[in-house]
Amino acid sequence: MKWKKVHKYILFKIDEKSRLVVVDKVGGPGEGYNDLAASLPDDDCRYAVFDFDFATVDRARSSSSHGETSS
Repeated sequence: MKWKKVHKYILFKIDEKSRLVVVDKVGGPGEGYNDLAASLPDDDCRYAVFDFDFATVDRARSSSSHGETSS
């Protein structure tokens, strides 16, 4: 996610049948955190990795990816 900036976020879920973690949805570079939040189901758990841009105190641009879960 970090190198080419192709995906803004990736949602993962646990496949009930195979019991493996699989990709549920991929967000494009034009999507944001609100798009990720709207993609989360109300009645099931998902794992998310979101790539966000931010500026440091000296105004240098940077990027970071963090994972979180919903249940």
